[in-house]
Amino acid sequence: AQLAYRSEPCLPSCAVVKPETVLPMTDNWNFALSHAKGKYFTFLGDDDALIPTEVERLATALDQTDADIVWHKRATYSWPDSKSSGNFYQEARRNDKREKLDEQRKRVLALDYTSLPIPYHDAVINRRIVKSYLESKPGSDFFTSRTPDYNSGARILFLAQTQIEYPRTVFVSGASSSSNGKLTWSDPMHPRAREFTDLDQNPPPGWMPKVEVPIGFLWLHEAVEDALMQLDIPRSN
Repeated sequence: AQLAYRSEPCLPSCAVVKPETVLPMTDNWNFALSHAKGKYFTFLGDDDALIPTEVERLATALDQTDADIVWHKRATYSWPDSKSSGNFYQEARRNDKREKLDEQRKRVLALDYTSLPIPYHDAVINRRIVKSYLESKPGSDFFTSRTPDYNSGARILFLAQTQIEYPRTVFVSGASSSSNGKLTWSDPMHPRAREFTDLDQNPPPGWMPKVEVPIGFLWLHEAVEDALMQLDIPRSN
């Protein structure tokens, strides 16, 4: 199904909060989420953007649904220092038919993560997902692992019951040579990249096959594996 939108924009309220000290990414995400008051939430990186007029339209569209996941389109770009180029309209023009939730879950269990409802550039998430998870795991945080985006995306996929497609481009995703994902693939010896990819500091979990640096996919598998363990879901062999 697709979610329609009305032409009359409705400007959402906005508040700015700031932690008292600099926090690691995962802690910062939990801090931000703890201050969220709206029905839906999403995350924005420092080199990304939301199209203001489209946020207004999306806000009015969200009034029409109670879906757990609302997928939206995004555009991408690369900074000049990036070793790869991005087509700004490439992803915005994609019209791939969204798989049913059960089919997406099968792909995750088969270690194929091509489509996850990551609350950072791919979708907005109903906050009741957070509430139901935290009620089932007292004392836990919603965002965990070194890669909270993929970890939460996998967990959301298994917690969600409904999804809907919003047909417009809302998010603009940037990539530079300093982006975490880019570093793990292109410069694994960078100090920040080593936080994710250094095998001495971060040995692969026992279920992982032998891998060699660069291993940009290690943290992704680890994050999804953690999500399945947190939900007590056995993965495929």
